[in-house]
This record gives sequence, structure tokens and C-alpha cells, in this order.
Amino acid sequence: MQEKSFVFNRLLLIVFAISCLLDVDLIAADRPNVILIITDDQGYGDFGATGNDIIETPNLDELASRSASMSTFYVSPVCSPTRACLMTGRYNYRTRCIDTFVGRSMMEPNEITIAEVLAANGYRNGLFGKWHLGDCYPMRPQDQGFHEVLMHKGGGLGQPSDPRENNRRYTDPILFHNGEQVNTKGYCTDVYFDAALSSIETEVSNGNSFFTY
Repeated sequence: MQEKSFVFNRLLLIVFAISCLLDVDLIAADRPNVILIITDDQGYGDFGATGNDIIETPNLDELASRSASMSTFYVSPVCSPTRACLMTGRYNYRTRCIDTFVGRSMMEPNEITIAEVLAANGYRNGLFGKWHLGDCYPMRPQDQGFHEVLMHKGGGLGQPSDPRENNRRYTDPILFHNGEQVNTKGYCTDVYFDAALSSIETEVSNGNSFFTY
């Protein structure tokens, strides 16, 4: 019997979508744009949109009110295997991604990701922030279906994969844009958000359907 990971208890997925977009043949007209947000270290009930009347999350609540809210998902106790499941729709052990360190966070490059499926159907895909499924070819996000990438390496800023000169800082961090090391200005979350928003605006102005992760 297939073993299951822990039930969704740390992860909220909010997807701008009309359908789950996993069919190989997508309808060309009126295709939804998709924005997929992962928030870490939060319980399902930590949001106003999911019934919490103590913690105030007005912006996420507004986002949820205009989105398709996916409330059932199976996660691993740690990050990378969960992300591998999310990207592939497969049990993490089948993707070779079983932990977060010593090479165990590297997803099998032959796995088919949701980004690759969408790219094959004309979507423009962007990743902003954390990938943690492989930092080297052919496991980088730009090798797995993403066209525009701004990310840190490994599991986070300040971890061993971070450039030494970054000095574990979250403000003005050294990041990687489409594989090239770049210096940025601002707090890392704001840098990622601004890049994601700019990418969305570009795709909208170009008339492209997009997937932003």
C-alpha cells in the first residue's frame, strides 16, 4: 500500500485558476492565469479565510476570496520533498527527493513538472524565491519549465549554498537571476515580490498566459 506523507498541516496553497490545468491539452481560449503561493510554517487554520477569528490576514483573505482554494494536499515533514510532490503530482520518493540536504533534495531531472506542462501549452512561467530542488543543471527551475527565475540557492539565504559574500543577510541579498549571480537592493521578500509583479505585468502586456510560482 502506498505510504502517505503527513496531511496538509503546514501549507496553504492559493491558486488563481478555473481548473487545475493538469490536462495535456489545454483549451486555447480563455485560459486562466495561475499564481501559486506557498507559505511555510503555518497551520491550515491560521488564516481568516480558513476560519481563524484571532489572527488577522486581510490580504491573504482577499486573495483567497478571488481564487480557487485548494484545501487538500499531502506534504512531507520537510520542505524539498513537499515541493517535489507539488511540482510533479507524484509521491516524493518516486522523484528521488527525500530530504533537504546532502544531495537528497535534488529532484530527478526527468520528472515532468507542472511548469513544463504549462510551457508546452503556451504559458510563460516565473519562479520567485525558493526552489530547493537542485541548484545545478539540469535540475534548476530554468531547466524544468520556468522562463523567468529569481531565486536563492539551496534551502534559504544564509545556508551553505549561499555565496559567502552574502554574509547571511536578508537585506540587499545576492540572488540568482536566470542562472546569473546578481546584487539586489531591499528586503528579500520585497525583492521577490517586486520581481514577480514586474513579470506578471510584462506577460499581461504581451498578451501571454502565465504561471507565477
